[in-house]
Amino acid sequence: HLKTDVNVLQYALDRLQLETLSHARAIAEDSDFKQAFTSDSEELYNVTSNFMLLQNTNFLNVASSSGEVLIRAEDRERKGDNISSDPLVKSALLGNPLATIVAKEGITSPEILVKAAIPIKKTKSSSVAGVVSTGFVIDSAFVDGVKDITRLDAAVFGGNKRAATTFVAPDGKSRFVGTLETNKNILKQVLEKGEVYIGSSNVLNQPYYTAYAPLKTYGGKPIGMLFVGKPQITLYKTAQKSIELTFLGSVILMILSIIPTYFLARYMREHLEA
Repeated sequence: HLKTDVNVLQYALDRLQLETLSHARAIAEDSDFKQAFTSDSEELYNVTSNFMLLQNTNFLNVASSSGEVLIRAEDRERKGDNISSDPLVKSALLGNPLATIVAKEGITSPEILVKAAIPIKKTKSSSVAGVVSTGFVIDSAFVDGVKDITRLDAAVFGGNKRAATTFVAPDGKSRFVGTLETNKNILKQVLEKGEVYIGSSNVLNQPYYTAYAPLKTYGGKPIGMLFVGKPQITLYKTAQKSIELTFLGSVILMILSIIPTYFLARYMREHLEA
């Protein structure tokens, strides 16, 4: 069932992409936003920061038709740079909304982001006046939610490095983010070939039964991995319990089959003696 469970993780990310695109569209089509976009930078910050808080996204950027950043709702001081080379922004500037998964290198571990960008238009038929881009950072809360559903440990990788994981350090607080997957067979099958790997593997020096799936950005390029797994000792205990139950069932069936035979033999002996 691990392949099904890793598909649950992929499905959750797909839904997040659609949700992020919906968030971006709600902002771009809002009348207060459109008015602030063309007239008042202070009001533009107020409107976008309110949207970001309401939608619980991690970032929200607004750029002009040339790609110049007009406002970052998460950091109002960072503006004026040009983001037209960003593939999502470039697509939105051409009039094509786009959502995808992006991997970004962080200080100690990679960041996996769900991003969406959508064009800003005064009317549906008018030209593109700018771009709204917004999104989420995949964090521990996301993989914990997957574990709640599947009862399996889960992780999201940027490349071969854990960006979010359910594995908690001995202190009970910090996570094993930034740690590497070094199994060459897994890396070749998932990151190079873009295929799912299912099998036994050591995870943080513990034997696990695992499933790894490629995490792909737009165009189908693998940029990381999705992982779900279960300790092999748990599977052995389950198998042992199953064997014990099977043995117990066999013993009960044997007893049930012996009892009639016993009484039949006893009945025949009593009558023969009579």
